[in-house]
Amino acid sequence: PPQPTIRRLKRIVKWAHQLLARPGALSGDWRVAVFLEVACGFAPWAQRAYFERQKSTTHSRSQSLRHLLPLYRFLQRSATAQVAVELCSSLAARRASSSTQDGESEGFVAGPPKSSSAGTGVADDRDGDRDGDR
Repeated sequence: PPQPTIRRLKRIVKWAHQLLARPGALSGDWRVAVFLEVACGFAPWAQRAYFERQKSTTHSRSQSLRHLLPLYRFLQRSATAQVAVELCSSLAARRASSSTQDGESEGFVAGPPKSSSAGTGVADDRDGDRDGDR
């Protein structure tokens, strides 16, 4: 699918903000669905910005970042932050319930899953990029 235009991205953000800002307009699952719809709309531009960061092409990178600006502003709004917190807490609760069902632990433990190795985190990948492993 083609990458959405900046006009389309602004409309998605405006639509989502109108829905999320109305108290009681949507239930929890629908609020998360709206939040994820916005995130999916911006995903091609976020991926492009990431890959262009690897290539160090400043002109293309600035275009990608310009397309991500409406998402940045959307994420700063209080209604959006509230939905993000709800999403994170529900994911944490699901992870905690699945780990107690598997017999791993009695509570939620922050950090990578036990099956992954110690050196495969996102922070490690970023550090590798800064050291010139491109």
